[in-house]
Amino acid sequence: MCKSKIERKSVTNKNVNENTTKLPIIWAIIHKKDKKKPVCIGVCGYCWKPFFAGSILHVIAVHDFYLNQSAGECEEGTRCLNLSCKFNKTTLQTFAKSWYVTSTENLIAKIKPIWEKVIHDVATYQSFADECKKVYDKDPNGRVLEFGEDKGNG
Repeated sequence: MCKSKIERKSVTNKNVNENTTKLPIIWAIIHKKDKKKPVCIGVCGYCWKPFFAGSILHVIAVHDFYLNQSAGECEEGTRCLNLSCKFNKTTLQTFAKSWYVTSTENLIAKIKPIWEKVIHDVATYQSFADECKKVYDKDPNGRVLEFGEDKGNG
């Protein structure tokens, strides 16, 4: 069995109970003519906002997350890029850690502009998140949507 380098610390490991909900992540894969690789945006199944930027590997491997509303704990709370979510606990330090940057002050300071740009860029994909919500409402098995200039949409 292949073990991932990413340790999945989650609500599930702490206190799964009747208040814990498994929620979907819907992926918007956006193909752009000027880019070799598509932009992959994870849409939160709780607030229906873009909250994660990833690669095709993330699309294949990450399908859901756990949320315990009464405890205020979200499995993705320290990696979420939707800073307006009430369960978001992402800081510059947790963002850096999720990108495997050691937490020396010098490196953290260097990553801050990247963090701010990623947060801004992810938020600009709200129209794709809205479309993901519409599709999911019609078919909860629809977890990956593709958009792009070369596909006539986008």
